[in-house]
Amino acid sequence: MDARGLPASKVSVSAFPSRFTTKRDYPEASLQSKATDADGRFEIGPLPPGDYHVAVNFEWPPRLESPYPPTYYPGVLTRADAVTITLRDGDRRRANFVLPSSLIEVPVSGRVMFPDGTRAPGVDVSLVAGTVSGISSTRTNASGSFTLTGLSRSTYSLRASFYKSPEDNGWATMSVSLADESVTDLQLVLKKR
Repeated sequence: MDARGLPASKVSVSAFPSRFTTKRDYPEASLQSKATDADGRFEIGPLPPGDYHVAVNFEWPPRLESPYPPTYYPGVLTRADAVTITLRDGDRRRANFVLPSSLIEVPVSGRVMFPDGTRAPGVDVSLVAGTVSGISSTRTNASGSFTLTGLSRSTYSLRASFYKSPEDNGWATMSVSLADESVTDLQLVLKKR
């Protein structure tokens, strides 16, 4: 459920061993994720016997469809406070919890320029959380301007990419940290690949 007591749909829920840190450290770990249905329900499994944590937005960062900070069963924001669920052969457990208030959608706008200072139309621009999870993307308009949507209390990589040919291409990136207010007048200058 969300903070208002309504079903939270399309939310990514993961179950993972309570000792899990990374796939490199625990390559054999059973890490399963499912999205909640329209009623906020999910079912994960079967899982091998063991001790597990259950969390929302653990495997993937918050998205516009699932704008909640990582939250652990029974509804806490830190993994240290999470309750461990122990499964034995044939066990079935419930993990009902209420999510905190959702993160706020925040507009992010600016323009993309070529190295000579001219505006760059038709450039792909995106906000990326973590290493690969794009939250919002668009293409610059005729004046090189763009507007994207991010989530409050989040840090993103703002990326611009342009490729017409091996001779006519460019890219740019910058880090953007969002609070609750819009971020405007960002400027990205394309560099040759």
